Amino acid sequence: MTDEIPIEAPDEWPSPEPEPERYADRPLLILLENYILDTIDELDPATERAVAGQVRAVFGGKKDWRATFRNQLGLDEMIDVEIHELWERFRGESAESLAVQPIQFAKFIADVSFADIC
Repeated sequence: MTDEIPIEAPDEWPSPEPEPERYADRPLLILLENYILDTIDELDPATERAVAGQVRAVFGGKKDWRATFRNQLGLDEMIDVEIHELWERFRGESAESLAVQPIQFAKFIADVSFADIC
């Protein structure tokens, strides 16, 4: 999976604003973005509980909704480490005034690395 995750930060990050039209006919996309946010410890507990319930309702599984989601998408569990390391790198490289917000990072990774499944 390493060769699928972008190595360089984009010249322009996705919008941090809510974009309901982004998810029209792409229900997996919002789950994926929330998975990424949870991987980088940026998903609030209420949303995490809601997403966990949605994953269990759609895909089944037990308590570890992230493992269920990874398995359904055919992802190796090392993807979590890669996503987290990339987040730390991008945050460290961003100028303070232009710091990337977690949702922008999640949208970027989803768009670039997982476009073929969403």
